Amino acid sequence: MRHPSHFRSSCAPIFTALLLTVLLSPPPTRCATVSTPPPNATVLKLGVILPFTNVHFVDPLNYSNAYFETMQLAIDMISATSLLPADAYIQLDPRDSQDMVREGMSNALDLAKDGAIGLVGDITSGVTIGPALATGYLQIPICGSTATASDFDNKEKYPFFFRTIPSDQMHATAFLRIFQYYNWAQTAMMYDNSDYAKGIVTMFSALAAANDIRVLSIEQYYPKYYRPAIKSIAESKARIIIWVGNREDDLVDILPVARDAGLLAREYVWLAVEAALWAPAQMEPPDYHLLDGFIVSGSGVCLCSSTTVSGPSRTSGAPSWTPKPLSPQSQPETTPRT
Repeated sequence: MRHPSHFRSSCAPIFTALLLTVLLSPPPTRCATVSTPPPNATVLKLGVILPFTNVHFVDPLNYSNAYFETMQLAIDMISATSLLPADAYIQLDPRDSQDMVREGMSNALDLAKDGAIGLVGDITSGVTIGPALATGYLQIPICGSTATASDFDNKEKYPFFFRTIPSDQMHATAFLRIFQYYNWAQTAMMYDNSDYAKGIVTMFSALAAANDIRVLSIEQYYPKYYRPAIKSIAESKARIIIWVGNREDDLVDILPVARDAGLLAREYVWLAVEAALWAPAQMEPPDYHLLDGFIVSGSGVCLCSSTTVSGPSRTSGAPSWTPKPLSPQSQPETTPRT
């Protein structure tokens, strides 16, 4: 095998094209393995850092292998074109981060030592930080296609990091625009202990302060321990509530507690991040109504639930409501900021 250094200058477009198709394939049924290059091929190795084990918020085998095999599908598509020299062979080298920062950093250093020209991963922003810092020092690119932390926008700190998904700042900006559109003046927030949630809460708090929006309560919670946060939010008298969390099952458990505290009544509106989109899959159909009045910000989408609502504005102080079935293409029927 020839040394791949003479291909480095042309690897960036190949690396980018490969990763733009990273979430297309169906889940596989076998573990990720390193493919064998043909004889006399020039190997271009891409390291893939994923949590194949020790993950609690997804099925690690199905999710990480689906991720890995999607990349292999993209490689096959690229190999069928003229983007690569005839003797070039892209080889994926999977490593198990175990959803741990230390393992992710170790994976990145080992892959660089083994000749990787670029890295992909990890799933979470917290684990991706280590490899992203390492690749900045090693001067090889890394793509975090699901790492959304706003800190990665700092190109001085992460000069070789890029991603194919909006940063957490987009959630905060989407929430701000909703508040401005409906002329809402105050809110309360509850969030979990993840770096993802903390980043969004910090960003929205700054935007709120700059736009004359009062945050009456900011409450952190832990799994299965929601009542103190719900109690504080209820006491704050806020009627627009923002939920930021990584786990949809947390939201499923929070909803009955919020209902019992009166926070799901018609005069309340909830804004949520994209994990809320998966909550119905863990709910019984009779409980779907608990999500009425939710507005969800996702990657590139903003969806309302089955009821369009207008909360307390700066001028009226009293909520007004327009119940109506809403599709993703519908527009809220309410009075915008004047």
